[in-house]
Amino acid sequence: MDHGFKRDLTNVTANYRINSSEDVIVLNRGFDRKTCQWEGADGITKFQGIKEVTSLSVSFFWPFWGAYHVFALDQKNYNYALVSGPSYDYLWILARQPKLDSKIKNLLLKKARLSGFGVENLIEVDHTKLNCKKKN
Repeated sequence: MDHGFKRDLTNVTANYRINSSEDVIVLNRGFDRKTCQWEGADGITKFQGIKEVTSLSVSFFWPFWGAYHVFALDQKNYNYALVSGPSYDYLWILARQPKLDSKIKNLLLKKARLSGFGVENLIEVDHTKLNCKKKN
């Protein structure tokens, strides 16, 4: 769903890695075609209890933390995930590739809808080739 950080950005990505403390480090970034610049936000997540539940706390701006819940996941190849925040206003479909197979996308949308999310508010991020010439 549309949020302040990603608004008007294209080619948005979220990269995750686990550090030595077993925290998950996340780097969100997107391209602003108006300024021809990348924008990004680094964050850290910590598990809220046992890791198998996949509920985390995430912070991009210390000391503020938010909830992050993975409620659908490709457990075989980790090619996609369905993630929500602390309310029905936060929902993401994450995928390793810009285009997700339509069958999988429809299954994820159905799961989100049945869970109470207004999937009609989802936006699809533009991942077309960057062709930006900075104005002087």
